Amino acid sequence: MKHKLLSWGIFSAALCFCTVQAIIPLPKGNNYYVSVSGYDNNTGTLKAPFRSVQKGCDVLKPGDTLYIRAGEYHEKIEINSTGTEGEYITVQPYGNERVILNGEGNSKRSNIIHIKDKSYIRIKGLELRNSRDGDTPSGIMIEGFGRGIEILSNKIYSIESDSNSHGIAVYGRNSYIPIQGIKIEGNEIYNCRLGSSESLVVNGNVEDFRICGNIIHDNNNIGIDCIGFEKTAVLNDQPRSGLIAGNTVYNISSANNPVYEGDACAGGIYVDGGKDIIIERNRVYDCDIGIEVASEHYNKAAANILVRSNLIYSSHLYGLSLGGASGGNGYAENCHFICNTLYDNQIGINMQKSRYNKIISNIVYDTGTLLEGPLGSNILSCNVFYSPDGNPYKLPGFKDPKFKDPVHKDFELSKDSPAIDAGDPLYLCYGGEMDILNKPRVSNGRIDCGAFEYEEE
Repeated sequence: MKHKLLSWGIFSAALCFCTVQAIIPLPKGNNYYVSVSGYDNNTGTLKAPFRSVQKGCDVLKPGDTLYIRAGEYHEKIEINSTGTEGEYITVQPYGNERVILNGEGNSKRSNIIHIKDKSYIRIKGLELRNSRDGDTPSGIMIEGFGRGIEILSNKIYSIESDSNSHGIAVYGRNSYIPIQGIKIEGNEIYNCRLGSSESLVVNGNVEDFRICGNIIHDNNNIGIDCIGFEKTAVLNDQPRSGLIAGNTVYNISSANNPVYEGDACAGGIYVDGGKDIIIERNRVYDCDIGIEVASEHYNKAAANILVRSNLIYSSHLYGLSLGGASGGNGYAENCHFICNTLYDNQIGINMQKSRYNKIISNIVYDTGTLLEGPLGSNILSCNVFYSPDGNPYKLPGFKDPKFKDPVHKDFELSKDSPAIDAGDPLYLCYGGEMDILNKPRVSNGRIDCGAFEYEEE
């Protein structure tokens, strides 16, 4: 992606436009069926279904749909076919029936669903649980190269390892052909034991991805992660041109993860070496770190990340963290942190190895430390800071933002809030930009501070 910070608004508007215009292609091929009462030597019709999900997947061609009847299937499956543009291969339940893929006792594969070097695949509405075998057990593993893969409205839980495991993982391993145009939307990932890994991750050569509307909670390491520079691909080893929006991430902590020996350092949303990514309208709470932008590789940077209109509260360590945590790490640079609301975090904003970033039009309300670390080349402007304990560091914009009901987690602005029309007067909104409640930004000529744009009742 060639967009720089000056074109964030245009990029964002394009993403919103795509959201509105996106049409899921209607199936054009054959329908096949799987049932716990079927047989694999059947023809796969509704009246003569297959018995195993793998058998059903093996017959699929572009445009085909596999409908799975209700029941629990003790299988781990490999998607061996590829779709084409407008002719997706789809795997989903039949109607509203509950379908469980249970990986327990199947040690032949690490992943309940494995997709490698495939395109135009849709996995929708399944329940995946109990994967504990192999080097890195996962609910869904997508790797290699490909495009147009959609992971929609699945429930993934009890994926467990004390070394490495994932709920959903996307590994772009090909240096020249990315995994491109992937959608991970509406899934729930919970109760996973992850070791050193993540609930949901894109890693390596991954381009043009959407991670939207997922619920991720009660896992013992990172919620959503975008990882670069791990040599997943030899070249182009950075996830890029992505959107992380409208997710709810909570109860993410490594405090009881044996890998970290009691160190609570798991981020709700983490960009580790990615670039050109928008993170907006997410709710992140009760995590070790709310949102973190950094690089764990020396002299490498997470760059051009736009973090806006997010609500972050009750973080055990930092609400927002910029830069690497140790001397051997890289940087967060040329990033924008705009119109976020931070409340009751142990430390509001932490800046470590960070440079040329802009922190503008946010609200930071905490009883602990509001801002930590050297400002350096970073720009701090038009923010509202407040602590009932006072302002010992003489932060500008120190005033009570007057939330409606913060005790009950209502962080909308009261009509007399000093955060109304207090944001950056030069900030320009482009078509489609919304606050965290999907209300249009800039209702009175000037943007409000924080994630919520005030609207007169």
